[in-house]
Amino acid sequence: MDIEVRTDSSHDAASGAKKSLGSLTLLAYYNPYPSARIHHYCNGQWYLLVLEQLLKQGFLDHAEAWFVSDQPMEFVEHGVTVRCFENFELMAAASRGTDVLWVRGKCKPYLDVLRRMPARMSVYYPASKRFLSREWNHFDAVLVDDVRQIDPVTRLGAARSVHRVIKTTDPQIYRPIDGVEKLYDLCMIGGMQISRKNFPALVRVLRADSTLSAVVVGKQTPTLVAELKATGADIRFIEFCDREELNHVMNQSRIGFVPSLMDAAPRVILEFMSAGVPVLLNSAILGGRDYITQETGVLAAEGDFVRTIHRIRDNAVNVNPRKGFVDNFSPARAGKHLGTVLTQTMQLSSRPCPAPPPGFVRRLLSRPILLRRKLARCWQEIERITPG
Repeated sequence: MDIEVRTDSSHDAASGAKKSLGSLTLLAYYNPYPSARIHHYCNGQWYLLVLEQLLKQGFLDHAEAWFVSDQPMEFVEHGVTVRCFENFELMAAASRGTDVLWVRGKCKPYLDVLRRMPARMSVYYPASKRFLSREWNHFDAVLVDDVRQIDPVTRLGAARSVHRVIKTTDPQIYRPIDGVEKLYDLCMIGGMQISRKNFPALVRVLRADSTLSAVVVGKQTPTLVAELKATGADIRFIEFCDREELNHVMNQSRIGFVPSLMDAAPRVILEFMSAGVPVLLNSAILGGRDYITQETGVLAAEGDFVRTIHRIRDNAVNVNPRKGFVDNFSPARAGKHLGTVLTQTMQLSSRPCPAPPPGFVRRLLSRPILLRRKLARCWQEIERITPG
């Protein structure tokens, strides 16, 4: 399907009225995703919810999200055309001009696509501590998860501009449920095999106070399950549940516990808030601290976890997570924020129509010297920045 690419500016200089940026293509997930689960995966994904809002609010005319899967398919989810290719080579062969090219995650699998897809503007969201691709590609904008990352990442010289992105979730899926009994002090969600989720912190908390109760949702590992059981605390383990059940479990919990460390603003932060559950977030997390407001939860160092849990459980902290989510992080808010960022970035671009990406020589000459060392220093600097 051919897409008309706009060549006008994003604003009408005479009237001041906003005009669409045109089309956007999102390279959405760098690992192949099974076709049997792709519909479920896409439903409620924060970036598709944001693209839906960009379409509704007039920032875009058309949006696509591209995946690699075990069979080719095309469907519409949240107003976004989802296209699945059997491999990255076929994806690269299908590349055609777009106004906005948005890359999410690792760049390496997408290199052929990036080098064959003309665009008026390219945007990178690392979804991790990378901040720029080691396979150097220059972007017009880099999206980060935390305002404290903006200055250090800007100094890397990876893009014309660096902006914080606002994640969101579906408030119809994650919502408060009246009359649900609170059964657990803590709810922690994530795979135990993922080191950045920091499950040892939950072990330490329950060792320090075994009177606390917890529910853990996600893939389990025998070692961590044994360590958690050895604390003597009352713990329920759920390896998998659908979203409706997950929302119910969240509503049964007093606190959403997110002790993550090198994590890029895990979406469970927004899901807890939308469900009306206050979040206890590790102040040492790489990205996501900006989601904690006076209404949505508490930011604390690990040494203060137990004391903070008791404060929240005993209602010593005045919170209203659902209101905080609706006021600041709803899909409409997140969409308007990203639309504004994209509009500002497009105004900095001198490309009136989609243009091929820089060639090898230009990429080589523009690649920062000692790239890996600079990247390592960048996130070390971010780690040293303390909460305001």
